Amino acid sequence: MVEESPSGQAVMRVDDVLLSRDERGTWLIDLKVRSAGGDRSLQIPIGKHRAIDRLAWELRRSESPS
Repeated sequence: MVEESPSGQAVMRVDDVLLSRDERGTWLIDLKVRSAGGDRSLQIPIGKHRAIDRLAWELRRSESPS
């Protein structure tokens, strides 16, 4: 759903977001937006990001049993 912010800028509400990493280490953002006309999806490659790599590593480490 696209809305307008108080300052007049476009704002899009996203229902589902998935970050995935391909075999080359490039991160992709998968967006899914529901609308009256049906679901829309978009995949955006954002490149390699050490901050996302670090967060993924920390989350895996915290979720694995010791």
